[in-house]
Amino acid sequence: MTAAIREQLDRIERLGADWNGYGADPIPTHVIADVWAFLKWLPADLHDNPPYIVPLATGGVQLEWHGPDGRMFELEFNGNGRYGWLKWCPPNGPHVEGQWDANELTAADHSIRWATGKETTG
Repeated sequence: MTAAIREQLDRIERLGADWNGYGADPIPTHVIADVWAFLKWLPADLHDNPPYIVPLATGGVQLEWHGPDGRMFELEFNGNGRYGWLKWCPPNGPHVEGQWDANELTAADHSIRWATGKETTG
């Protein structure tokens, strides 16, 4: 995991109450722990395409991968043992979304590879 990724997640972990100006609570520590665990699991060859890390007003954290051709994969952590996900290939491609159990890492791996152009199917 890169220093920039650690810095992004550390910044999110330090967010206080009302961090978004609309009354959002701080991101719970168990959600941060889930994100850390996932990022540590990421295979080394995916480290050259790090995700954007975004705090969510709902108390979750979203990881986003954007590919060179506009493909996008989002993975949302809410601390409930499941990941929400969305795959999209703009401008005309349909988006697909759903949920996986937290232990379905192979599906996440394939989707990240698809979004970043390391795989053609996802």
